[in-house]
Amino acid sequence: MHARPAAEFARRANSFRSAITLTNDGGRFSATSLIDILRAGLAQGSRLTIEAHGPDAEEAVDALTKLLEELQAQEARN
Repeated sequence: MHARPAAEFARRANSFRSAITLTNDGGRFSATSLIDILRAGLAQGSRLTIEAHGPDAEEAVDALTKLLEELQAQEARN
């Protein structure tokens, strides 16, 4: 994932009160940290798990999943 979409993802993740993590083959990363998202090395087609724990966990996972789909579609068009 490039820096601009990663920053957008981190901003959206920070809007929730839940603790949100991303997990892939490279490990576990904070979804609210731009540096962690970039370190995760997310690429088009890579597998990713979004986990959230807290009062708005379900809403957070749904919104971030939708955002990732939108970001992937934008990247595919470019």
